[in-house]
Amino acid sequence: NTDSCTATVRISSSLLALVTNSGPICQGSVLQLNEISGQGTSWSWSSNGEAIFNDPGLQNPEVTNVSDGEEFTVTITLVNGCTGTGTTTAFVLEAPILEAGSEQQFCILEAPRVSDLSATGNGIVRWYEDADSTAELASDTALEDGTLYYGVLEDDNGCISERVEVVVRINMQGCEEIPEADRLGFSPNGDGVNDTFSISWLRNDYPNYRMSVYDRNGSLVYEGNISSPDWDGSADRG
Repeated sequence: NTDSCTATVRISSSLLALVTNSGPICQGSVLQLNEISGQGTSWSWSSNGEAIFNDPGLQNPEVTNVSDGEEFTVTITLVNGCTGTGTTTAFVLEAPILEAGSEQQFCILEAPRVSDLSATGNGIVRWYEDADSTAELASDTALEDGTLYYGVLEDDNGCISERVEVVVRINMQGCEEIPEADRLGFSPNGDGVNDTFSISWLRNDYPNYRMSVYDRNGSLVYEGNISSPDWDGSADRG
C-alpha cells in the first residue's frame, strides 16, 4: 500500500480597514480619526501631509495641523498576522476673515457703545475686552477712549476668525457737527435766550453725571447733577 496524507490550507481573504473621520472641521480644529472594522489588534496611522498625531498607534487617534484634502491611511493587523489598510480624506473649512481697521474714531458727544464698532464679514461679530477673554462684551457697553477691543467673526459653519485688534479714539474730532445748542454758549442776562448753561446730550447719555464750575481763582461757584437746574451763571457756592 502507498502511504498518503492530507493537508488543509486556509487562505484568509484580504482585510479592508474601515476608516472614517470627524470632518468637515474648521481650520485649526482637531480631527478625530476612526477605524471601525472591529477586527484589528494593532494600528499604524500615517498621512501624506504635515498633520500631527497624538498617537499614531491608537485605533482612533486625534490629529492637529490638518490641511484640506490631506489623506490619512491606517494599517491594521489581525491576531493571525494578516494586515489590511484603509484611507480617509480630511475636509477642512477655511476660517472667515473679519475686517475692522486698526483704529476707529467716535464723537464724544454721541456716547459710542460696542454696537457702534464697525466690522465687515459674513457671520456674527463678537467683541472682547482682551486678546484671551471668553466673555463677550454686551452691545450696550460704553466704549472707552484709547482702549483696545478685540473682534472675532463666526460664520454659518461655526468657524471662528482670528481676533482683530481695534483701538478706539473718542474725541471732538470724530464729530461731524456740534449740536446748535452747544455751539451758542449762554448769556445769563434774563432775556429768555440762552440764559442757562446746558449740554444737550449730557442728561440723556450720562444720567449719573456731576458738574462742577470754578472761577478763575479756582473757587467752586456751581455744582450740580441730573436733578439740578441748569446753571444760570450765578454763584451758589462761597
